Amino acid sequence: MCVHLEGDEDAFRRIVETLPVPLAVLQAADGKILYTNSCLDETLGVARGSLLDGDWGYIFPNISDRRRLKKVATKGGGVRGIELRCRHKNGTPLWVSVWQRRVVCHSRECMLTILVDVTGRKADESRQREKRKALRRLLEANDRDRELIACEVHDGLLQQMTGALMRLEVARIAINKGKADSAEQVEAATGLVREAIKEARSLIDGVRPPDLDKIGLAGALKTFVDKTAASSDIEIEFVHRLPSMRMGPNLEATIYRIVQESLNNVWRHSESTKAYVELSQHDDNVIIKVRDWGIGFDPAQVNRKSFGLTSIKQRTRLLGGSVTIDSVRKEGTTICAELPLTESPLGVCTI
Repeated sequence: MCVHLEGDEDAFRRIVETLPVPLAVLQAADGKILYTNSCLDETLGVARGSLLDGDWGYIFPNISDRRRLKKVATKGGGVRGIELRCRHKNGTPLWVSVWQRRVVCHSRECMLTILVDVTGRKADESRQREKRKALRRLLEANDRDRELIACEVHDGLLQQMTGALMRLEVARIAINKGKADSAEQVEAATGLVREAIKEARSLIDGVRPPDLDKIGLAGALKTFVDKTAASSDIEIEFVHRLPSMRMGPNLEATIYRIVQESLNNVWRHSESTKAYVELSQHDDNVIIKVRDWGIGFDPAQVNRKSFGLTSIKQRTRLLGGSVTIDSVRKEGTTICAELPLTESPLGVCTI
């Protein structure tokens, strides 16, 4: 339904000029601008009357917005509160809520168009969205920290305590059987407890494997590999082809823990007498490969509560990498993790 605006044009102009909202009259057929009030000109930052006889594309620069307005107006006879981005002469963002009604003016079908400036509200909504995003990132980071702390405790402190317990169990059996090597087992257990205390202090102070800051990733891994080989009687070959430069602390700690957990699995579960550890760089990724020639297992049948493999997967995922676990019964297991050298897409981790 159209409203007819016939009569005194000067009276109409005087009325709309007093309105405190931007207003325009557009020719329905082609969008030609027939009239604007001073409030609209001020809102768009243009000289008074400079838009007359121009195209409505100046008010609504996005062609998809113009098509949308025409479609809604054709279907319902008008537009009610569609929010669109408009053009301000100085380029600053300008959002308006568009209200349109079909009118007939001097026998021409037109669109009486009112624009309500909602730029301030849109800016507030944007700030609220950013606050919510920041809160989500904070919560996600907190969750990642919890996961990583769990991994740190399991892969470091808990492994050392478990190793000490195993040594003490061996010593207890040796004492009961009257064997002479019980003292050696107790000494080895004592060493593991000392390492566990050292690790716990590191977790409290900086949550980072102690040797990494002292001798770097390659040196820390070489020390760990040598200790593991000596205490487990497993022959371990360690090869690294990484640049001499230091990597980010999160990445170095993650690589160390993946190797640590993988070798602990070899020691505790594989029954293998040898293992192979290789670190290399391919393009912008670090490749970690740990292989044994033990009894193997079916990865699909692994208990989900097996925190060792889970921690490897979690660490890799949190830094935006990937991991594959290939195992064949009586042939052995290969764990291959690939981590980007760049920062994790999930955000900065603190461990």
